[in-house]
Amino acid sequence: MLTSPRINFKGDISDARLKTLNNTIAFNKLDAESGQAGQSVRNAKKATSQAKAEISLINEIRDKNKNDEGDFLLKSSYILSGTGNELGKLLGDKYSTIANEIAEDIKNFQGKKIRSYDDVLKSINKITKNPAMVINDADKVAITNAIKSLEADDIAKNIKGISKSFAYANLAVKIENVRQKTIIGFENGDWGPLMLEVQSWVVGGLVAGGALAILSNFVAPYLALLLGIPLTAVTIAGVIIIGILASFIDDKLVDRINNELIKPAH
Repeated sequence: MLTSPRINFKGDISDARLKTLNNTIAFNKLDAESGQAGQSVRNAKKATSQAKAEISLINEIRDKNKNDEGDFLLKSSYILSGTGNELGKLLGDKYSTIANEIAEDIKNFQGKKIRSYDDVLKSINKITKNPAMVINDADKVAITNAIKSLEADDIAKNIKGISKSFAYANLAVKIENVRQKTIIGFENGDWGPLMLEVQSWVVGGLVAGGALAILSNFVAPYLALLLGIPLTAVTIAGVIIIGILASFIDDKLVDRINNELIKPAH
């Protein structure tokens, strides 16, 4: 009777893990296929069987994530669009228009790739280093306090409500990392850690659309919180936050934010 090999799967579905498993199969190939007896042959066959079983499981998980990606993107885009429209009542029609365009891009992002770390960082710096985007101390406190009031657990639960592809604990960790690194960005002007965080999800095996949707689900509730802080802080934070999303999608969107939102607002 054939039985499935026991594997010690720890949730790693990254390309690096697949490479390790394929290397294990290649390393044990001669012994596993030798037809000889002995402990070394048995060990090789066991290692090969376990590696193949884990590869199959990883591919199954990846396929499921891809199938769920479209629905997750669609629901995430609706949430972002609604919040962007609410903030647009305060910041103007152009803000609503660009926020809706970003939401539309998110909805249609299935199968696409997010931009590279260097390109994303260059794009967000176009916005944050614009002389009109200097944040005074009082606004910086208001902006970061709003971020600190966000609960990673609550956002993770909301995401689980619209997508079943992610483990709750992993989601909460991702959201908390985004929260902390967004605070660093606003406090120190260093957006590199946040951009690396999102990039690391994709390197770890998460489809790019899923990564963008998770980030969007952090952005939307934060935009809603901005309605309760001073207008100058709302303007700066609202522009930077949608600029983060735009940076992962298309540099042309970033240029529009720079040209259409920042100058009229200051």
